[in-house]
Amino acid sequence: MNKEFTRFLEALQLLPVDKWDSCIVDHTKEYVPGKGNAKIRNLLKQKCTTDSGVYGYFNQDGECLYIGMANDLSGRIYGHYKAAWVEVSKGTNRDPHQLPFFKEHKGIVNVRWYKIADIFERQAIEAMLTRVLKPKYIEFMRERQKVKKVMK
Repeated sequence: MNKEFTRFLEALQLLPVDKWDSCIVDHTKEYVPGKGNAKIRNLLKQKCTTDSGVYGYFNQDGECLYIGMANDLSGRIYGHYKAAWVEVSKGTNRDPHQLPFFKEHKGIVNVRWYKIADIFERQAIEAMLTRVLKPKYIEFMRERQKVKKVMK
């Protein structure tokens, strides 16, 4: 099935992802709660977009770390940057799995995005990209699930 997804994504010119819009985000620059990091926020506002779409995080070796979708791309990407630094208490609406993942992948990342307005198209494209690009986040989640089963 991955071959069919790949052909479909190539036909839509969604692969290779190096054709997407992109910017380099330095996740090593500390986020300070209450102060944030204006330089990174401004970079995302200038380079990225508040439009809806799909996005991917790639490390300096070109490996896919994460695939996601958002209604506001720059806001969502900034949220991942913050997740690498912020401790979240119980009762918040943050995904508890993303926090340790982004904390482990503090580095300089190439964030790529492609605008897609329709939510159903975004969901389908995100799912296909995840199958084809096999982001490290998927393996991270599988390992966490194994640990949870062992701990029970």
